Amino acid sequence: MKENSVPQFILKEKLEELIDGQKVHAVLFYSFNFDPIFFENYVMPLFVQEANFSDLMIYNKILWRKYQKEGKIPAITVYCDYYAKATESAPSLGYDINCIQVPNQKNYICNFHPKHIFILVDVKGAKASHSEKRKKLIMVTGSGNITPSGWCDNFECFSIQEIFPNKVYPNYVKRNTIQKLIFQTKSLTISKDNGNTQEIISEDDLEGAERKINDFLKFVDIDEDLVQNKMDKNKAFYYHNSLFQDFSEFINSHIPEKETIHTIEIVSPYFSSDISLLSLLNKELSDPRIHILVPRLKSNQINLLEENFNKMKVHGVHWCNWANPDLNKEVRDLHAKMYRFHGDKKVYTVIGSVNFTNPAWKKFSKMDNQSNIESAELFIESYEKVYNLLSPLSESEIEKLEFVPVIKEDLEFLEENTLDRNAPHLEFTLDWKEKTLFVQSEKKQVMNGFHYHNLFENCKVRNNQLMKLSDVDMNVLSSNSIIKLEKVINDRKCIYSYYPNHKNIEVKPFEFKLSALQILQLWQKLNQEERAQQDLLNLIQHATNESGVFKDELLIPVSILNEMATYFNALIDLEKFLFPQKDPKKLEELTYYLFHENIDTIPFYLKTLEQEVDQGKHKNLYWMVLQIIINNIYDKAKALKFKAVDEEVRDFKLNVATQMKKLKRHAAHIAQEIPGMESKQVQDWVIKEIKRKEYA
Repeated sequence: MKENSVPQFILKEKLEELIDGQKVHAVLFYSFNFDPIFFENYVMPLFVQEANFSDLMIYNKILWRKYQKEGKIPAITVYCDYYAKATESAPSLGYDINCIQVPNQKNYICNFHPKHIFILVDVKGAKASHSEKRKKLIMVTGSGNITPSGWCDNFECFSIQEIFPNKVYPNYVKRNTIQKLIFQTKSLTISKDNGNTQEIISEDDLEGAERKINDFLKFVDIDEDLVQNKMDKNKAFYYHNSLFQDFSEFINSHIPEKETIHTIEIVSPYFSSDISLLSLLNKELSDPRIHILVPRLKSNQINLLEENFNKMKVHGVHWCNWANPDLNKEVRDLHAKMYRFHGDKKVYTVIGSVNFTNPAWKKFSKMDNQSNIESAELFIESYEKVYNLLSPLSESEIEKLEFVPVIKEDLEFLEENTLDRNAPHLEFTLDWKEKTLFVQSEKKQVMNGFHYHNLFENCKVRNNQLMKLSDVDMNVLSSNSIIKLEKVINDRKCIYSYYPNHKNIEVKPFEFKLSALQILQLWQKLNQEERAQQDLLNLIQHATNESGVFKDELLIPVSILNEMATYFNALIDLEKFLFPQKDPKKLEELTYYLFHENIDTIPFYLKTLEQEVDQGKHKNLYWMVLQIIINNIYDKAKALKFKAVDEEVRDFKLNVATQMKKLKRHAAHIAQEIPGMESKQVQDWVIKEIKRKEYA
C-alpha cells in the first residue's frame, strides 16, 4: 500500500468554497467548547452575503445590527456543553444558544461532545420549482470545537458532505437519521431531570435554524443511516450518535463478519487509563494489529501519562507517527479523532468526536448515564484505493519521547467527577425593551443559598422571578450579558455562569460612544453607504489603541456650538432619507431607525445628545432637536398609510405613539429649565415654525 498525504485545509476557507457566495438560510452547530467572542467575529461572518466585516470588534457589532435590520443574518442555533462554554463572556447577538447539562450517574462525568455544523444554503444556478429543492445542506462532522483552537490552531479532523433533496414530495410522517438527531438533541434541552427524556418533541419545539433544516430534510430520503455522497458516488457514509447506539455496536454493524480486520489505526488525543477498549477490540475483531498515533502537543511533548503509555504498549499497541513525514512537522496540538479498520477487501474509516475513552464509546442511557453525547461518520473504501496513515515508531524513537502530565481539569479527559458540576438548571430571559430579567427553573429546583453575582446588589435568586433592571444592571449587562450566580458550599464560593436568551435585542444599549455631531455626520451620508461605512471604520480605527481595545477618549471631540447648521441639515437629510417621495422605505427599515439601538439610529443619537447636555448648557438646542424629531419624523411615521394592516403594522403604530408620548413628556420637562421657553404659547409657536422647516 502506498503512503500518501491526508488532505489538509483551513476549515473556514473550505466552507467559503462550498457556500460559494450563495444565500445561507440556517446554520446549526453542535460543539463541546464554545467561545462566543470568537464565534461572532470569526465564524458568523461566513454566513452573511457581501459582508464587510473587519478585525475590529466594535465595528463588527455595528454591522451586525445593520445586517439584522436588512434581514441578511440567517437563523443560527448553537448547542454546547454547559460546563465547557466560555464563562467570562456571553453571546452579544441574537442567535439561539443551548448549553446542555448531560444527565449522569453519580460520580461520573458525561459531556455533550459532538462536533457538527449544518449549513442550509442555496445551490448556485438551481432552478427547481420548490424553494427547498433549490437548496443543499452542508454537513460537517469532526473533532473541532467552536474555539480558536478548534478552527485555527489544533490538528483536527473533519468530514464534509453535501446533501441534496432527492424526493418529489416532502415526507411528513417518517423522519430520516439527521432529523432524528435534531429532535433527540432538542429533547436534551426540554427534559432537565436526570433520566427523564420521555417528552414528545414536536416541530413547534424546534428553534429557527432547526426548523428550517428540518423542513429541508423532509425532501431528503435517507435509507436508514446511509447517505449517498453526490461528489463521489462510489463513497457512502454511515452515521453514528451515542443517542442511538454505542460505538462498538455501530462499528460491528457495518463491518461484515466475513471481513477480517488485520490492522486498526487510531488517532485520538485522550485515552482511558484502563485497557478495556483494547480488550474489546481484540475480542471482537480477532486480535488485529493496533496502531495508535502518539498524542503530541505543539511543544512536541506527549499528552499521556507515561505509565498508561507503557501499559498500552505491553498490551499490544504499536505507537506511531504519521506515515507522511510532513505531518509530523506540524507545530500543533493533536485533537483529531479517527479510526481506520483495514480489512482484506475494504477499509472502514470513522471520523468524528469519539475519543478512545470509555464514556465516548458507550450509549447514552436515560437512567444512570455513563456516556457522553458523541457523533461520527463511517466511510467504506476499496482496499486498493487507500493507504496507511500511521507508521510504527522504533524502540529508539520511543525512548526519546518526552511525557507531560495530563491536565486534570481538562473536562474532555476526565471520566470521574472531581469538579463541581452542581449548577442549577435555569433559563434566563433578558428583555432589553422592558428592562427585565426573568429566571425560569424546574419545579423541583431548590434555590436556597444562591445569590446573583455582581447583579441586583447580590440579592437572592428565586424561582420564576421577574427582576427589574436598574441603570447599573443595564450598564453591566450591556457590556457583557453573562449571568453569574454564587453559592457557598463547604466553605467554598462556587460561581455558575449562564447565557441568557435575548428578547428585543435590537434595543439593547450600545456600549460604543460617539459624539452627537459625529452621528449626524453619518446621517449626512445615508445615501452614500460605502462612503459612510469607510468613514465609520476610519473613526473606530482612530479610537482603537495598539492592543485592539477601543478607547472613547481617543475620539476627537467636536464643539456643538460651532456646528449648529450641521445639526439641523443632518436632521433634514435623515427626514428625506426616511420618507422619500418615491420608493417608500420598508417597514423594517423605518423600525430600525426609529426604535433600534445602533450607531446610526435615533434612540442612540438622542441618548448621546442627552449625555452631552451638561448642567443646563445647550438645553435649548436639545429641546429643538427633540421637537424636530417628534414633529417631522415620528409624527410623519404615525401618519403613514399601509396597503395591509397586519400585526407588524399595528405594533409599529403603537411603538410610534408610545415613543412620541415619551419624547413629548421629556421635552416638556426640558422646556421648564430653559429661560423664555416655559410658556406653552412660546413652545407652540416654535413647534409651528419647525413644521414649516424654517429651522433650516
